[in-house]
Amino acid sequence: MRLKRAMRFVWSGLACAFLVGAVAAQSCSAAEADAEKAQRLDAIRKAAADTDPEKRAWAARQAEAPPDVLAGLAKDAQAVVRAAAAAHDAVPADALPVLAKDTDIAVRVAVAGRSRLAGDTLAVLAADAEPSVRALVARHAATPLEVLGKLADDSNDEVLRCLLHNEKTPMAVRVKLARKNVGPPLASYAEQTADPEWIQEFAKDADLRPSLARNPNLSPDAVAQLAKDPSPDVRLRIAAHPKAAADVLRALAKDESPRVREEVGRNAKAPETVLRAFVRDAEPRVRLGAAGNHSTPDDALRQLAQDSNAGVAARAQSALKERGK
Repeated sequence: MRLKRAMRFVWSGLACAFLVGAVAAQSCSAAEADAEKAQRLDAIRKAAADTDPEKRAWAARQAEAPPDVLAGLAKDAQAVVRAAAAAHDAVPADALPVLAKDTDIAVRVAVAGRSRLAGDTLAVLAADAEPSVRALVARHAATPLEVLGKLADDSNDEVLRCLLHNEKTPMAVRVKLARKNVGPPLASYAEQTADPEWIQEFAKDADLRPSLARNPNLSPDAVAQLAKDPSPDVRLRIAAHPKAAADVLRALAKDESPRVREEVGRNAKAPETVLRAFVRDAEPRVRLGAAGNHSTPDDALRQLAQDSNAGVAARAQSALKERGK
């Protein structure tokens, strides 16, 4: 028993000694880190005051450089130093508008390349004489929409390409670029946009309505309106549209264009009454479309299997076989 107590006493003492040593080591390590940080900061300040511009530029590039040092370096006589300060995250915000008007291109490029910039500063840079500066503004996430709109009139191709790749660039600007043959054609926007206002705008253009009719984001009302379009190419695409309602398909089933009726016959949502009626359509292509439709009733398929057109009959027979009929 005494031996056990003695051992516990010894182990308790060792544990205390270990903890004391650990705390002391941690305190020593923190003190060393503080001393090293102070030395580092002192080195940066000395370099910032050096007569050698390379050393001052080095100071401006250091992550630990304090704002007051960077503020001074932003006014340096050497452009290489000002450019380094302009690119630093810790440079005072009030230094940036001045740097944005710097006489040296490298400095202005450094400002424009920053991830965080005020809209006013970006507006100044957007009017820069150097295309590379304007290009950086064109793709900057914080560039105001009004500035993006003005950049759409830029004469430099690289600026326009950067504008095109900016996720914030509004549709109005993209359309303007498309009319300049920059980026995707207008038709691709008509096919993809989900913006109701732009769907209405594209619907006004006869050349774009065939592409718009492919757009999966069309509302039922827009689909119904396009189904009445004078162009058979538009009606054809609406006949195949996934949002074409039964009443729209019934109307298109009476279309004068066999191509439109054929597409209705291929549509899985076509009403049974329409598919049965297509059995008697004068155009083989319309009957062929109905013969290949999984929604065509069995009795209608049996009639089509006896069709005078070999292609129609073969398609219907194949469909019946697939159904096990």
